[in-house]
Amino acid sequence: GIRVRQVRHPFGAADLSVEHGITCTSVARTALDLARWERDPVEAVAMVDSLCNTTGTRLPAVSTHARGLAGIHGRRRALEIFDRCDHRADSPPESRLRLEYEDSALPNPQLQLEIADSRGRRIATADFGYERERVAIFYDGGGHLAREQRDWDSDVTAQLSEEGWRSLRVTAGMVRRRGVVL
Repeated sequence: GIRVRQVRHPFGAADLSVEHGITCTSVARTALDLARWERDPVEAVAMVDSLCNTTGTRLPAVSTHARGLAGIHGRRRALEIFDRCDHRADSPPESRLRLEYEDSALPNPQLQLEIADSRGRRIATADFGYERERVAIFYDGGGHLAREQRDWDSDVTAQLSEEGWRSLRVTAGMVRRRGVVL
């Protein structure tokens, strides 16, 4: 669904970008507009996370751009949204789950936690984790249902177990059926 909004203030040079010969809003301006116009703050965070992850844009650049646009409607709300964003989230469901962890009584997990075996060989990157407690948490979307991916995930889980890690896998179905799984 494409939304069209009329702007009251003309776009500045930093608001625009040319991609493949097409003029469009810059990543920072697009993030600002998503954050200020999406009514659901959790969805706004998920959208900005996804945009920044996909484009390799860091949140400080987005926040700096927004701070430079004094007087623009919704800027304060957008800055509050940006405070909750993290460009490392690999998917919108992962962003939503991260926010649930942050809002819970649990300590905030590390994001994109690299885990290696006792010889230093990489086993996996957990979406969330508690290194000291040796807990790795993975959000498994629909792509993890394919046989090859399930086999890979099972192998990773076994390797983590051998290294003394507890591996937790959260699926979209678990979240839908029971609410967020913490």
